[in-house]
Amino acid sequence: MAAELARHCILDACQANEIKLLLHPAGEQLHMPTTEAQIKQALEQYFAKSITLSITLQQASVQNAAIETPSQKAEREGNECQQRAEQEIYNDPFVKMLQEQFSAQIIKGSIKPITTEEKE
Repeated sequence: MAAELARHCILDACQANEIKLLLHPAGEQLHMPTTEAQIKQALEQYFAKSITLSITLQQASVQNAAIETPSQKAEREGNECQQRAEQEIYNDPFVKMLQEQFSAQIIKGSIKPITTEEKE
């Protein structure tokens, strides 16, 4: 759960022993004292020093609106991958031939992109 909370955050400031994260509103329900403590512990282990961590809810602002959280990036990339997969099927000559000669239809929602793991 801590990793999921972290994926909904962006770095606001990092100075000496203080780290400030901004939490996207979509991850607000994940913000609990225990998950924040787990992130703090992981950061202290990574940096090998004691830190102060603050996670605050991101307010709509022009400065941070264009910054993607890791969660938003993963969702955007997944959508782009899905769109590419669908375009490849719709533009495939063999699929077009099947549609023309046999009145084949592509079932909406049936196209799934092949992930890197599935290719190997």
